[in-house]
Amino acid sequence: MKIKVKTMLAVLTLAFTVMAGSAQAASPIMDYSSYISSDNNYIDARAYTAFNGCGSEWCSLTEVGVEMTIYENGVNIWSSYDYYNSGTTIVGTGDIPVDSSKSYTSKAYHWAYGDYFSWNDTTYDSL
Repeated sequence: MKIKVKTMLAVLTLAFTVMAGSAQAASPIMDYSSYISSDNNYIDARAYTAFNGCGSEWCSLTEVGVEMTIYENGVNIWSSYDYYNSGTTIVGTGDIPVDSSKSYTSKAYHWAYGDYFSWNDTTYDSL
């Protein structure tokens, strides 16, 4: 009887360990960037985030997104975000005139999450 109980405990422990191991965090493959520049005295700024799967690991994407903010002398003058449930998200500025006496910076927050993973990063650029 003792052998059967030990064997059953070992099998249950092994089954639990295998099940728990299948829920480990995945490593998403991400492509992302941002930039800010001046084009004909207007700000041209863009940011994107792309989810490219998890390599050989299984994962399911729930959301990929990007949020970008433009600052003029440290004051928020423009902001936009985009998110989607697959692929790539992109944001970009419209017609924001450049004042050469002021400084311009951008901050872009990139994110993705899904089953078994959560990822984010922030990029900064200046004009």
